[in-house]
Amino acid sequence: MSGSRVLVVEDNPVNRRLAVDVLRAVGYEVVEAAGAPEARDRLAGSLPDCIVLDVRLSGADGLALVEELRADHRTAAIPIVVTTALAMRTDRERILQAGVDAYLAKPFLPEQLRQAVGALLKGGRERAEGPGG
Repeated sequence: MSGSRVLVVEDNPVNRRLAVDVLRAVGYEVVEAAGAPEARDRLAGSLPDCIVLDVRLSGADGLALVEELRADHRTAAIPIVVTTALAMRTDRERILQAGVDAYLAKPFLPEQLRQAVGALLKGGRERAEGPGG
């Protein structure tokens, strides 16, 4: 849904730039955060329609952030797409059980990110998976 606002939380600048560029190319308004503290700051203002979140953030656990978001009435219903290099079956199950809406194992294709975000913004609660998932 073009015009929707997406928060991308990724500590790796190259991965963050890729996600931002892919999402902006299809018309999303993208807000960036390099880690959990910056994501919290961004969420204190206007809320995004969707969050793309790396599980492994420098100095923070992305799943702990998911837990915080799900516990807060302001952010509990925001769809979350998790991106991660943790691609073992047990990792995937643990991540999905944490309350995320879509899972993309790195490396994923740009189209997979577009599809996951687009489906969630249209109301779908899909369990997207990248290569190896």
